[in-house]
Amino acid sequence: MGNENALPIAQLAVNAFLALTTIYVLVKHGKSGLLGWLFLLALCVLQVTGNALFLSNPSSHGGTIITNICLSPLLLAILGILHEVCAYRDPKLDRRIRFVFTLALHILIAAAIGLVVAGASDLENLNPKASSQLLVKIGIITLLASWVIIFFWALSACRPLHDGAQTNKDRTVELGQYQHGTKVSLALWDIQRQGET
Repeated sequence: MGNENALPIAQLAVNAFLALTTIYVLVKHGKSGLLGWLFLLALCVLQVTGNALFLSNPSSHGGTIITNICLSPLLLAILGILHEVCAYRDPKLDRRIRFVFTLALHILIAAAIGLVVAGASDLENLNPKASSQLLVKIGIITLLASWVIIFFWALSACRPLHDGAQTNKDRTVELGQYQHGTKVSLALWDIQRQGET
């Protein structure tokens, strides 16, 4: 195996390990962690599947397509985990308000992904519609707005705990933060590697 297979092999191994730890965290958190950890598990499974397809047939585009659609479950996983963190950190906030806000962001992200997919799939045709480029731009801008909203929500969630004590649930959420850090590191490594070729 050449150097071109080194990154997919590393991603396959890391994502297989992260899938196991995500299953553990999902079981430990139960119903309250379903929204975030299930999407993170879907992200790991998609990464493992895409890299395995790429390793089995490097000339096929299937593995590349599967690994490239992982932005949406990552964004939805971050949103779900952030929802869970806010529930632990600020239990005084009304659960219905937090749920409606999280649901609205999920719908916004799903709509943005739908716009990007619809526009991009039409751009692949020989005679694309004039509105396809606009759909892609609107979808990407909406995804960017979602990232910004989630970023500021995460900043507001970084306040210290009310009593200053760290619970087991906080430690488990920190495990998820380490998993996301690993994902970001691998993505940066991939971007840097592609820039060198």
